[in-house]
Amino acid sequence: MFNSGMFNQANILTMLRIVLSFLFLAFFYSTNLYWYYFAVFLFIIAAITDLLDGHIARSQQLVSDFGKLIDPLADKILLCCGLFPLVDIHMFPSFAAVIIVTREFAVSGLRTLAAKNHSIIAANRMGKYKTTFQLSVVITILVVHGFQRTITHFYGSVEAMQRLYSPWLSNLFWWIKLEINFLIWATLFITVLSAVDYFRRYLPVLQQSSL
Repeated sequence: MFNSGMFNQANILTMLRIVLSFLFLAFFYSTNLYWYYFAVFLFIIAAITDLLDGHIARSQQLVSDFGKLIDPLADKILLCCGLFPLVDIHMFPSFAAVIIVTREFAVSGLRTLAAKNHSIIAANRMGKYKTTFQLSVVITILVVHGFQRTITHFYGSVEAMQRLYSPWLSNLFWWIKLEINFLIWATLFITVLSAVDYFRRYLPVLQQSSL
């Protein structure tokens, strides 16, 4: 009974991703360092389900209209649950998060227009690449923040650890910050490029179908 309709393996994984997204939020704000790492673990598992559900749906021919709709929604929920806390702790710039979320709402609006014209717009390959890259960047920043929290937990601050050990740590953290900034800008570029690709592909089709 799990091979057809809404309740197949692929869709169950997709709905699990939504549940894990909110569990991640619940544990992220814990003052306990180990619960924070558990939150990161939940986020990674949720991101892995994003890779698995599509593969299962295609390989076992479980693609459905419900799956085409719920999968992008689950991706957006997971992404927002990852981005908003990072903005809150100043690990991700708010303007970048606004651009990313705006893109997600714009594409959702495009899907809504398509649904009114009895058409389903599934996540295309570029959209899936975009989501995978975004989630990878969020995971990277979560791990870096976890590293910083660990240092603070044991040494009081990053500066205290640098004083205790070696000045080369200053260069290490400078390179980490530079890498994160690069990843954020790369994420913005891919996000905007994906939005342009969606509207270039599907907006003319919707305009023709509404004539």
